[in-house]
Amino acid sequence: MEEKYQSLQDKYDLVEQKLQSQNEFDLAEKQNGINHSSPSSYSNHEDKLHQLQNEYDDLKIELTRVEIRRLYIFFSSFVLLLKARQREKVTDEHNTRLSATVDKLLAESNERLQAQLKERMQVLEEKNHLVQESEKLRKQLEDLQIDRVDKYILDD
Repeated sequence: MEEKYQSLQDKYDLVEQKLQSQNEFDLAEKQNGINHSSPSSYSNHEDKLHQLQNEYDDLKIELTRVEIRRLYIFFSSFVLLLKARQREKVTDEHNTRLSATVDKLLAESNERLQAQLKERMQVLEEKNHLVQESEKLRKQLEDLQIDRVDKYILDD
C-alpha cells in the first residue's frame, strides 16, 4: 500500500512539474507575444496541455483515493486498538475482582480451618488429660487392690 502510494505520489509530482513548466512556457509566450508555431502546432500544443491536465487530474483523484484508503486503514486500526485497550482494561478489572474474591475465600477458609484445628487441639488436650486421669485412677486402684491384698494377707 505504501509503495503504491509513493509511486502515485512520484507520478503526480512529475506530471505536476510537466504541467507547471508547460504553463510557464505558455505564459511566457503570451507575455512576449511570440507565436513561433503554426495553428496546427498550436492545436497539438493545446492537446498536449489538455492531456497533461487530464493526466494530472486523474493522478490527483487516484492519489486522493489512496490517501482516503490509508486514512480508513489508520482509523480502523486505531478503533481496533481502542477496543483492545478497553478489553484489556475490563479484563484487568475483572482479574482484580476475581483476585479479591479468591483472597476473601482463602481467608474465610483459613479461618474455618484454624477454628477446626483449635477445636481438635482442645479435644486432643482433653483426651490427654482424661488419659492421664485414667492412668492416675488406675494406679490408685492398683494401689488400693495391693493394699487390700496386703491387709487381707496380714489379717489372716
